[in-house]
Amino acid sequence: MYKQQDEIRTVQIYQEDVSNSCNYPLYIASHCTQGQRKSQQDNSRYSIEYDHAFAIVCDGMGGMQGGEKASEIAVSKFEDFYHDETPIADKAAFFRHAIKIMDRAICGLRNEAGKPLGAGSTMVAVIIEKDKLYWTGVGDSKIYILRGEDMICVTREHNYRLMISQYYEEGSMTAEEYVEEDKRGDALISYLGMGQIKMMDVTEKPFQLEAGDIIMLCSDGIYKTLSEETLKTLIRDAGSNMEAVACNIIDCINQADNPTQDNATLIAIIYQPDGDRVNPEGEQNYESTEMQ
Repeated sequence: MYKQQDEIRTVQIYQEDVSNSCNYPLYIASHCTQGQRKSQQDNSRYSIEYDHAFAIVCDGMGGMQGGEKASEIAVSKFEDFYHDETPIADKAAFFRHAIKIMDRAICGLRNEAGKPLGAGSTMVAVIIEKDKLYWTGVGDSKIYILRGEDMICVTREHNYRLMISQYYEEGSMTAEEYVEEDKRGDALISYLGMGQIKMMDVTEKPFQLEAGDIIMLCSDGIYKTLSEETLKTLIRDAGSNMEAVACNIIDCINQADNPTQDNATLIAIIYQPDGDRVNPEGEQNYESTEMQ
């Protein structure tokens, strides 16, 4: 958990850092900024070994203490369950079970007086096994996949706007009613900690990765500040260097100097079999941290 701006760590993983006996072609980097908030309530983690990896980004809610605890417990529960269950035969079933575990744990948080903390967290997570990508999401954090010149978001924002958009498309809400209700459009209708989660995005079939595919997981502090076109440009300008991707995006957010800037966190991953390594300067560390 990053508490101060100068404590932010950016790392890139190369396979030789993990095991000299394997050649799994994933390269990963993560970066974040606290923005203008009083605390960092985002949390992220990733792990890579042999022929499988996971990554998760969570955005906590519920006041300074609650948000931090919610996102921290979410990533910890996911990581523990992942390592307990690996190898995972049914990824969709794993995601659904993991979400229930995280949801119950956050629901169970209490304050010093023993009362419910009222905390919550969004989450997006991926599992990559060999050349197959699986993903899930709850809330409004996002997962993007970039291939060539195309970029697509594979998760939905689970907010009130999603609900009223469906009503409008079905004809049960007028255009005037939609405009009025959309004033509350960003309010989340699904998140970890609410109990009995009914809305989640879970991939049922794997996405087949191709050389050069880039996956980005991010909290809403990223995409609510930078447009998808800007994100796409920053990612493409960095080439295959995921550390440069992560740094460029966070630097761009910090340079915008938005007085209401939220916490912003991202994990960038490239699948690059037989690709050239782009070695960033500085120390290299290993951190356990439906597109059709």
